[in-house]
Amino acid sequence: MSSPRQPYVWLIIVATLVIGSCWGTVIPPFESADESAFYNAIVRYTHGEKPGGWLLYAAAVKPAMKLAGGPDRLLQARYNPSFRFVSNLRGRVNMYVHGRAGGMPRGDVNRMYLLRLCTLLIWTVSLLLIFETARLFAGRSDLALLTAGACLFLPEASFFASKIHPEATTVLLASAAYCAFTARVCGRLGRLATWIIGLAVLMAAPFSDRQAYFLVMFVPFGLVLTEPTRRGALLSASALIAATVAAFLIVPRPVEMQRDLTMWLAPMLTFFKLTWWNPYLWLHLKYEFIPKMFLGFWGWLGQPSILLPAPVYAAFAVTSSVALVGLAIPSWPGEPERRDDIAGPTAERRRLGWLYAGGVFLTFAPILYTNAMIDRIVVGRWMLPSLAPIMIALVFGGDAVVGAARRRPHRVAAILAAIGAALALLWVSPAGAAIRDGIRHYHYGDQEHLIRIVTDSIVGMFIAAACVEGAARVRWGVAAVGRDFQPRRSDSEAVAQGFQPSVMIFAGAWALNLTLLFTFVAPLYRPFDDAEYADAVRAEAAAGEFDRAAALLRLAQRAYPQSAPLNRVLTEMPLISLRGDSDQLLADVEARIGRGQALTNRDELMALARAVPRAGWFEPDALRELLARAKDAPELREPLALIRAELDGRQRDGSAAADIIRAAGGTVKRVEIPGVAMVEGLTTYRRPEGGLEVRIYFRPLREWSRLKLLLYVAPAESGGPSAVDPSVPLFNGWRTGELAWEVFTLPDTTAWRVWAAAEVEQHPPVDGFDLGVIGR
Repeated sequence: MSSPRQPYVWLIIVATLVIGSCWGTVIPPFESADESAFYNAIVRYTHGEKPGGWLLYAAAVKPAMKLAGGPDRLLQARYNPSFRFVSNLRGRVNMYVHGRAGGMPRGDVNRMYLLRLCTLLIWTVSLLLIFETARLFAGRSDLALLTAGACLFLPEASFFASKIHPEATTVLLASAAYCAFTARVCGRLGRLATWIIGLAVLMAAPFSDRQAYFLVMFVPFGLVLTEPTRRGALLSASALIAATVAAFLIVPRPVEMQRDLTMWLAPMLTFFKLTWWNPYLWLHLKYEFIPKMFLGFWGWLGQPSILLPAPVYAAFAVTSSVALVGLAIPSWPGEPERRDDIAGPTAERRRLGWLYAGGVFLTFAPILYTNAMIDRIVVGRWMLPSLAPIMIALVFGGDAVVGAARRRPHRVAAILAAIGAALALLWVSPAGAAIRDGIRHYHYGDQEHLIRIVTDSIVGMFIAAACVEGAARVRWGVAAVGRDFQPRRSDSEAVAQGFQPSVMIFAGAWALNLTLLFTFVAPLYRPFDDAEYADAVRAEAAAGEFDRAAALLRLAQRAYPQSAPLNRVLTEMPLISLRGDSDQLLADVEARIGRGQALTNRDELMALARAVPRAGWFEPDALRELLARAKDAPELREPLALIRAELDGRQRDGSAAADIIRAAGGTVKRVEIPGVAMVEGLTTYRRPEGGLEVRIYFRPLREWSRLKLLLYVAPAESGGPSAVDPSVPLFNGWRTGELAWEVFTLPDTTAWRVWAAAEVEQHPPVDGFDLGVIGR
C-alpha cells in the first residue's frame, strides 16, 4: 500500500518540473547571474580543466555535458550595449543580445538548456526534502505541501531553480541537513545515520559554493543540539572540537579552499574595532543591506536587473509580517495554547525552533562577511539554502493567524488595522520623510520603487484587516479555510478527503507564479522590432551615451538591414556615428556628406574633426565639399579650422594649433608637461543651454597607452581647487605630435582659475600648471 504522502510528492514533482521548464525556456540564454561564466567553466571542466571552488556542481552536471558532446570552444556571447542594472525597461534587462541579432551558436544554447534541466532536477530533490522536513515537523502532509508550495512559488527560487548556478548544490546540502536533523529530533532517524548524513554534508560543503560555508558551522550546531540528552550533547561537542583541532593542524589548507582562519578572523577583528559603530555602517545597513536582502530573497531576477512590481513585494512584506506576529504570540488571551497537534511534545518543538533559528542566523554569516569585509553587495538569494525553516515559519505562523482570525476575527482585524495606522502615521510624519530622504541618498537602485514598496505595504496591512473582517461576515469562506487547518487523526483521513483546500492553495500559488512569469517577466525580455530599436538608440543619444547608441545601432542594423526607421536615425543624429567607435557608421556618414548632407552645428563638426584623423581614410573631396557648404558663424569657426588643418596635414603635426586657437578667440599658452605633452592653449565657449565649455589643446610627446588630461578649478575669488571630469570622453589613440584636446564643462555663473595636469598609463598625475582665470 502506498504511503499517504505519495500523492503530495508526485504533485510537487510535477509542479516543480512545469514551473522550472517554463522559467527555463522563457528566460533567454545565459541571463542568470554569471550563467555564461559557469557554462564556460563547465565546458572547460568537461575537457579536463579544474572548475574552481564548486566541484560538486560541476561533477553533478558533467555526465550530461559528456553525453551532449561538443567542442571545448568557449561561448563568446555578444554583449547588449543597452543593458542597465535595475532598469525594468524592456530591452535593457538582458545582458546579452537575443533575437535576430543574437549570434549564439545553437549547440551552446542546446547544452545550456540541458544544464538548466540538470539544475532543475537538483532543485526538485531539494523541494522534496523541504516537504519531508515540514511533514516531520507538522505531522501532516497537507501543511507540508503548503510549505513546499511556498518555496516553489518564490520567484527568486523559480528563477534560480532553472538556471546554471552552483548554488543548487548548496540548497541541496542544506535541505538534506535540515531534514536529517528534524528526523533525528522527531525520533525517525538514529544517531549513527544522522552523523553520517551530517558529516557527508560537512565534507561536501567546501566543494559547493561560497554560501555553503555556513554549513561548516550549522552541521556541528545541529549535531549537538539534536542530541536528546545533555550527556550526549557534551560528548558530541567534545568529539567535534577534537576533530576540528586535528583537521586544522593536519589537513593541508590550500588557498582556494579558503580554510586559513587567519584570513577570515584578522579583518573581522579590524572591522569590529574600527567600524562597528561607524555612522556610515548604520546607514548602509538600514538603506542598502536590509532592502537588498529582502528584495533579493523574494525576487531580484537577472544579473540582477529585474525588480518585481512594488505591490508584489508589498504582499510578501505583509504576509511575512503577519506570519511573524503569529509565531511571536504563543496563544491569544483567554484561549488555550495553539498547535498541540504539531510535531509531538512541546520539548521537541522547542528544540526544532532553536535548530531552525540557529540555521537561519548562521546562513547570514557568509553574507555579512562578504558584505563587510570584501565591500560587496550580496543579494538575498544567499538565504535560499535556509528555505526550509523560513517557509515553515511563514506557513505555520500564517496558520496561527488564520486560526485566530477564525475564532476572533474582529480582534485580529483591529490589530492589523492598528498596525497599519501606526505605520501610516509614521510614514507621513517627519520621521517618515527622513526615511524617504535616506532611501534616495543611500540606496543603490530604483529608490522610488523601494519607497512605493513601503507605501504599498502599509496599504496592504489595511487590506489584510479588511479581508479578515470581510471573511467574518462571509462565514462560508472562513469555514472553508478553517476546515483545512483543523487537526486530523491521521494523514490517511486527509488524503481520503480528496482535493482539500491545501491542494487548491498550492495550485493557486502555482498559477500565480506562472502568471507573474508570462505577464511581467517575459515581456521585459521580448526583442525589439526595428522601430523600437530606433527609439532605444535615440534615448541613448539623448542621454549623451553616443558610444552605446552607436553599438546598439550596429546590432539593430544587423537584425534589420533594410529598416527605414533605423536609417532615419543616422540622418537625424549624425553624432551617433561620429562619436561612436564604428568604421561602418563613419563610412556611412562620409557617404552622406558626399551626397550633400550638411553637418550644421558645432558638436557635429567637432566630432567630425576628431573622427577624421582617427579613421585615417576620409576622402578629401568630401571634406572640401562640406567646408564649401558650411556657413560662417562664430561658433563654427573652431571646428571648421580643425577640419581645414586636417586637409592641409597641419593637424597631424600640430603646426596649426595657434591658428585654430586664435580662430576660436582662445588663449595660446605653450607649456610643457615634462616628458608627457606640450600644452598649446585653450578655448572657451558658452553653450546656449548653459555652461562654459573649456577645450584644452595639447600634443603628446610620445604615444602613451593611456593619456588623460586633468582639470582642476576654483572660483577666482577664493576657494581651493577641485577636479573636473571631461564632459565628453574622446577616443583613445592620440599620436605623437598630433594636435589633441580634452573638453570640460564648468558652470558659467562665475570666473574660474584653472590648473591642468596629466595622467599617463597607471602612474599618478604629473604636476600641473596654472592656466590663469577664465569665464570673466
